[in-house]
Amino acid sequence: ALVSFGGAGGQHACDIARLLGVNRVLVPRHASVLSAVGIGTAPIVAEKLVPWGGRLDAESAVLITDAIAKAFDGESAPEGSTSRAFLALRFSGTAATLSIEA
Repeated sequence: ALVSFGGAGGQHACDIARLLGVNRVLVPRHASVLSAVGIGTAPIVAEKLVPWGGRLDAESAVLITDAIAKAFDGESAPEGSTSRAFLALRFSGTAATLSIEA
């Protein structure tokens, strides 16, 4: 079964189920509330994206480390916050990425 959620989930669930070959769609009574609860309980984050394409090797690791440092250079984070950097890695010829903490 496909479970629908979010404010517009019910509007799209049947078409998506049909495309996936799923013959049952569940729409919870308070489906739109699931989005609101998620927004209310999700941590506050700020993201920066530094695009870079190439092979990951010792030389590129130095370039990536420099790019991460420059991305946060001169920024003052709110008190009590932390900064973490992640790499979105993928194998050549694929679209799916693996998120790895740097």
